[in-house]
Amino acid sequence: MVEIQDAPQGMLLTKFAVENVVGQENASAAIAAAIKKLFSSQNIEGKEVFTALTGLSVSIRRIRIPEIPDSEIRGAIKWEAKNYLPFPVDNIHIDYSILGKVKENNVNKLDVLAVAAPQEEINKITGTVESAGIKIAGLTIAPFAMWDLLKICAKPVENEVTAVIDIGSEAASINLFKNNILQFTREISVAGEGLTKCLTGTIVADNFQLNLNRDQAEAIKIKYGIPAETSVEKTGEGIPLSQIRAAMKPTLRRLTNEIQRSFDYYKEQFLEEKIGKIYLSGGSSRLLNLDTFITESFGIPAEVINPLQNLKLSPEVAAQENELNHLAPRLLLALGLAVGRTQSLNLIRVPAKKKVKLAAGEAIHALDLSKISWPKIDLSAFKTGIKIKNFTKFLETPSSIWILAAALVVSLTLGGFGYNYYLHRKADYYRQVLNDKKTFLADLKSLLARRQVIQQISEQETKVKETLGKIASIVPTGITLDSLEYKNNTREALISGSCESMQKAGEIVKAVESSPYFSGVKLKEIKKITEAGKIRAAFTLSFHVD
Repeated sequence: MVEIQDAPQGMLLTKFAVENVVGQENASAAIAAAIKKLFSSQNIEGKEVFTALTGLSVSIRRIRIPEIPDSEIRGAIKWEAKNYLPFPVDNIHIDYSILGKVKENNVNKLDVLAVAAPQEEINKITGTVESAGIKIAGLTIAPFAMWDLLKICAKPVENEVTAVIDIGSEAASINLFKNNILQFTREISVAGEGLTKCLTGTIVADNFQLNLNRDQAEAIKIKYGIPAETSVEKTGEGIPLSQIRAAMKPTLRRLTNEIQRSFDYYKEQFLEEKIGKIYLSGGSSRLLNLDTFITESFGIPAEVINPLQNLKLSPEVAAQENELNHLAPRLLLALGLAVGRTQSLNLIRVPAKKKVKLAAGEAIHALDLSKISWPKIDLSAFKTGIKIKNFTKFLETPSSIWILAAALVVSLTLGGFGYNYYLHRKADYYRQVLNDKKTFLADLKSLLARRQVIQQISEQETKVKETLGKIASIVPTGITLDSLEYKNNTREALISGSCESMQKAGEIVKAVESSPYFSGVKLKEIKKITEAGKIRAAFTLSFHVD
């Protein structure tokens, strides 16, 4: 929670606080109790807050629709939303932001960013907050709030594409902006907790094995961050930092792959050549060397956002500077909500789009509820398929009938001219929609084909991970594994590695033979090698995964 006031010297941060809500069976009641505690402990008199709706239940889509009257835009977007939303459109709430006007196939269109969320989810969050005796003044989505703050604390370069990567514990979001417009947003499941998990369990070093629990792994991650590949230092437990880097590598590769995939998609869709700057935010953004790692991975300058830059601090807040700096990454979304006040997009706003002017000295309160583990929405009522019967009949109506109908109406009232024009505009819109659906179907077939390939790859990766885990659990100390090959169709595996002696190589053969998971063990090759002036044994072993 944060409180900001509009003072003569600028935006003034007057209060901040964080209350953790974890492991509660009744999430809504626990959240309401936490909000009451925050407002009571901070002596907050205001009863209105701004907050954000996040997660997979929120659908964000950039679409283009024909120029139509403002009163019809919401309905047109809702009709278009039927084709991509994973829940029934009858129970959704839609808001939108008009990004500008474009010309497509010699037709003037509106470039619109549409946001849709199930009414059930909106009611859940508003009901929870209101049960704490607080009213929600505005409900937006996280990317808009982040950008509102970034415009103040970082001042993005005009005409340059800026990426904001918000990395939390369980998920991360990739957001691309240009000239104050949200161009692209995507949520991924690779985040801080994934790096902790990859350090949890057995760490195999040169001369020993160490089992780390979750708390030990988290402490190592926080202290050492992402070590350099060439590091020769060791942790207090004696683990080489290069080994920590190696254990993190698969998760880091997944993170960079997801980011690169998002960048590539954006460049292809919007014909952009490059991303100019990357800003990192969220609790996991302060991971040591993460900004350096991102910069080196993409060749793009990356830095952690300082959400307090260019914000003034009240004397009371300035006295808590150490705590404030520690909590700053977690306050970013709340700060963005307070300075932006959901004016760009508001999911609980009435259709009239009126800007709110902040009165001098007025206190603005914002709550970040995005890290709460809300009960998951039931998506069992998915709607699939494309229903076009309702308007194909309309399109098939002969134009002569339209002319006769218009003439008849004209004979009755001059208002018929306006209605006839309206019908033509509607027909043009539906024709364009029909063409879009054809493209959509072609894309859908392509995506289904890709999905089958991805499922095959995913199944193979799962087998490799399972095999690697089983091997790691039985590898004797003093043995280093260099590679693992797995053939999905025959379930044959091949491992290579080295150890201090021929006798030691025999130990891993016996260990694999005695495992209930493997059979058909064969020592394909064993030879002496020299590493760092020492004689060691290199081996290659094949076996069948049962």
